[in-house]
Amino acid sequence: MSTNFKIDRPGVISYNAVMSACEKGMQWQQALRLFASMFFEATIRPSVISLNAAMAACQKCMRWQEALNLFIFGNLEMNIQADIISFATAITCCEQGMQWYHIIQLLGSAIEMSTSSTSLRHPSLAITEKPMVGGFMGERGERWKMRW
Repeated sequence: MSTNFKIDRPGVISYNAVMSACEKGMQWQQALRLFASMFFEATIRPSVISLNAAMAACQKCMRWQEALNLFIFGNLEMNIQADIISFATAITCCEQGMQWYHIIQLLGSAIEMSTSSTSLRHPSLAITEKPMVGGFMGERGERWKMRW
């Protein structure tokens, strides 16, 4: 009995699965190569899941600069719409690298996008103006509390 298998070129789902495996194997450089090869060599449009998988591999290896650069490149150059996972991963990477300025920038962008887009509406981005001990200081001096 002979079975003929048709081998297609790998698609976005295959690339995402391999990048996810790269995260688990702590192979951040390979994940970045795969992400780049999707766009530049295989002419496959990376999805937000692709972006998140490559960023997660960087996060696992504490490579905050690479993850942040990937986040920026994916959003600005590749027009990949970041989701809550993208922002959370970028923020976690910056936290690992103690990059507080970048964290504040990312939080501001996430909040701005959450008010203008339904793709980022999530309870973890909810804010309240109630006075509190600790938290973030707003422009007018009030305290802002992030609910994580």
